[in-house]
Amino acid sequence: MYRNHFIKNLTSQNSSLPFFGFHNEVGNLINTIFSDQIKDDNSEVWFRPNLDIMETKDHYFVTLELSGISQKDIDISLEKNILTISGEKKKKELDKETNFYRSEISYGKFKRSIEFPEKANSDAIEAELKDGILSIKIGKITQTEAKKIEIKLAQ
Repeated sequence: MYRNHFIKNLTSQNSSLPFFGFHNEVGNLINTIFSDQIKDDNSEVWFRPNLDIMETKDHYFVTLELSGISQKDIDISLEKNILTISGEKKKKELDKETNFYRSEISYGKFKRSIEFPEKANSDAIEAELKDGILSIKIGKITQTEAKKIEIKLAQ
């Protein structure tokens, strides 16, 4: 959040100012440093897709931006009140004569885990991938009201 605000302010300066090109370069450098892509110890590239989490009385709703990712490359699990979404966005192979002029699209593996404050119902979960947006609807475990138990006389 702070990175985006800083870069926006840095690069939205009036282009007539001296060093405007320098400001753009610094903004690009900061964007690269704080990129959502990282490499782990095995040199695998990971990225962090954006998500929204909403709640109603009966459901949780989770939405992720997963453009360019196939349904078969996404895994969703719900265990002990933790929803985990993982997968991989694969980079297209280019021929040897093609070079990138600019590359800003994130590729690699991802994994997002969300712990819910109330019990999520693993039997009431639906997921849909449409136009690069993954939508997940999770039912909440309903609390039953106290019930008076009748005592029967033994015979």
